[in-house]
Amino acid sequence: MFRWFVAALVPLEPPMASDDGLTAKGISMRWFSVVVLAWGALGCAPQECDEQQGTEAGNLVLDPHFDQGALCWYASQAGEENRGFSTSDDVPATGDAPSLMATNDAAGDALRTQLISAYMPLEDGKSYDVSFYARAEAERPVHVYVQQCCETTHKWLDHDETIGISWSRYSYTFDSDWTSDQAYFEIQMGQVAGTLWVDDVEVAEH
Repeated sequence: MFRWFVAALVPLEPPMASDDGLTAKGISMRWFSVVVLAWGALGCAPQECDEQQGTEAGNLVLDPHFDQGALCWYASQAGEENRGFSTSDDVPATGDAPSLMATNDAAGDALRTQLISAYMPLEDGKSYDVSFYARAEAERPVHVYVQQCCETTHKWLDHDETIGISWSRYSYTFDSDWTSDQAYFEIQMGQVAGTLWVDDVEVAEH
């Protein structure tokens, strides 16, 4: 059984809430997003995730090749778990099936459709390489994060990316200025409708 928890209310920079916003107990929540993560033995991996099978030496991301589908990830569209997400045999030339296919059925805020990894540890003073393969049915924007949950939010990577129609590797490097065991990788892809494929996600020491 999945164990999902509301982890934090994270202010968006810049604001990306819908025009009508959200209201709770009479207080406007226009500029906040509920970040929902799964909690398991390695941070936020659901119970069904086989963490031993999903661990890859040197890679901090759990199940980076989606061998277990989205079981080791939090995948959400419009607040509904796994909506629009499935595995696919469409993979980069260097990889093996499956990849993860995400179809966003309506344009909205970037976080309308999001893919979030299980927690990973990052250390202050170390450099990290981040990369993933992706392609889209039509060129599209996504937002790529490495950030921290939950009591204190922190961003190590905050990048707007454009994904093309052919499989490509997207790579970044950052120097960590914070130690945390609640860091996670995230792709937000809700800006436009359409399908995105993702595979071979890696976060590793430089």
